[in-house]
Amino acid sequence: MPGCVADYCVNSAKKGYKMCRFPRDPKRREIWTKNMGRQDWSPSNNSVLCEIHFHAEMWTESKNGNGKRILKKDAVPTVFGEFVVQN
Repeated sequence: MPGCVADYCVNSAKKGYKMCRFPRDPKRREIWTKNMGRQDWSPSNNSVLCEIHFHAEMWTESKNGNGKRILKKDAVPTVFGEFVVQN
């Protein structure tokens, strides 16, 4: 899986981050793209953002009880720029 497409973010699944694929729904995809703030850029079907771009309330627990987090259907990435803390 590719790395995070957010500006200045170098996170990837290889580094242990959960990656979230852009929604297929055009309206939701537009919101995600707009929130990123990248000029003259549009996501491909393989574009992903890493988990750090989503606040904690955007996640829910898996229903099968395995403790995994799942991104909510209406989740929107809002953590970008100076708010992002990377390792």
